[in-house]
Amino acid sequence: MMRIRTGLAAMLAMMLIVLAGCQSVGGVDIAQVVNQSLNVKSVESKETVTVKLDVKKDAKLDPEDEQFINLLNGLQIDIHTKKESNEKMSARGELKIGNKKLPFHISVDPKQVALDVEGAKEAIVIPTAEVDPSMAELTPDLEQMEAFQKAFIQWFSKNAPNPKVATVTSGMESVFGESKFLDRIHLEFGADETLGWIQGFVKAAIADEEGTKAFLEEIGKLYGPLLTTMLEEEEIGGANIYKDGELFATFAYKWLKENADQMLKELTTGWEQAIKESPELAQVLSDKTKLKLDMYSDSAKNIHKTNMELNIQLPSTDDMPVNSILIQTTSELKNHNNTVKVEPINVENAVNVMEEELTPGEWLRFFEEGSLAKDLLKQMGITYKFIYLPMSQGEYDEWLNDSPLPYVEKGVTMVPLRYVAEELDAVVKWDSKQKQVTMMDDITGSKIVLKLGSNIALVDGVQKKISGKLVISKDGTVYVPLRSVSELLGAKVQFEPDSGYGSYVTVERQ
Repeated sequence: MMRIRTGLAAMLAMMLIVLAGCQSVGGVDIAQVVNQSLNVKSVESKETVTVKLDVKKDAKLDPEDEQFINLLNGLQIDIHTKKESNEKMSARGELKIGNKKLPFHISVDPKQVALDVEGAKEAIVIPTAEVDPSMAELTPDLEQMEAFQKAFIQWFSKNAPNPKVATVTSGMESVFGESKFLDRIHLEFGADETLGWIQGFVKAAIADEEGTKAFLEEIGKLYGPLLTTMLEEEEIGGANIYKDGELFATFAYKWLKENADQMLKELTTGWEQAIKESPELAQVLSDKTKLKLDMYSDSAKNIHKTNMELNIQLPSTDDMPVNSILIQTTSELKNHNNTVKVEPINVENAVNVMEEELTPGEWLRFFEEGSLAKDLLKQMGITYKFIYLPMSQGEYDEWLNDSPLPYVEKGVTMVPLRYVAEELDAVVKWDSKQKQVTMMDDITGSKIVLKLGSNIALVDGVQKKISGKLVISKDGTVYVPLRSVSELLGAKVQFEPDSGYGSYVTVERQ
């Protein structure tokens, strides 16, 4: 499963597709459409996202791969969002996986993000990080960020080449059950266009000296104070290059102009060489990997509807059981800059994740048995733990200087109980009078009692024989048979013989 996850993540990361700022198409200025979306302070929308995997007919899947693929294939998210302002919004939605559904409710305000999920005992709250007073001057405010976004779109759309397919048609469209006359902007971008697109954009941006300098000046204004603190101050004629936006733009543009040709040459050479040497990469970056986008806007340039389809072609290797991934999204919007009221979440008894550090077991018990949320946590590996225990101190194990080492006695590997148990999230208590250890298993909630000198464990009051006796070393460390404590806490052990770096044992819990 890890192989597939890593492969898919790598393929997604390779996508260099940019369509946000194309030049005017069919008399419609796309930059104005995108810019207008930044002017929308309040809006109501509904979105649907689906994921479909084209699995190879002859694919041989192990159980973990099949479970992961089934989890993604047919995934659907439906969300109805209400944005009251740039700082307040809420959304109700539903996650669909197979025949299971997970309703959720999100609320965002300047102080926190609240989440209410079906099956959870209470709502979950994530406080918004407060700006450090000492960094306040260096942190751009909302208005600065909005101004920067608009400047970026204006500059980007002026210089960004259009994809090969870019058309505009007009007609009636249904939005929230109402018919509207809208312009449909249709764009298609294949991964095989990426290199040429980058080359065209860089050349156009260099040729647009006035526009590029104006944008670089905005960068200097926005990030100049931060750059001044991070980098050594460089003064030109008594002026700080990072604080003076105009000076920063002049020198940044000069550097870009002097180095652009060489950068493009190196990019082109590296890109073409990578495609030539890697058939797998060539497949991913072929015309089969394509983004299709439809934006529907009215005469005021407000977007009322969007459809997006991203098909990612995957390498046809023996260890890749999926041909391609198709991600589709649709959205409808209404009430642009009209009165929209959010739906807040009652957070009176909510769990603040920044104040309460819940263990994996506590998170599992936070959700009802049989709930999709709990099942997803398990499938995502919330209970997974891996412990590495060298059998002797070596030059590569300096990090264990303060930890007691395992040892072998009469063929039984003995390990420091507290270290292993706490690494498996168990709570450990030593009773010096009774000479016994009590462990609370984090995952199952079971109470396990081990008595010094005994090979009998009490698990929720039921006796269970273990492979050796609980002992205490001269320095007061309580040792227990490795296999016994691991099995009691739901883990598996593996002994690895010396391979040049010393022998060691591993403990793994799924």
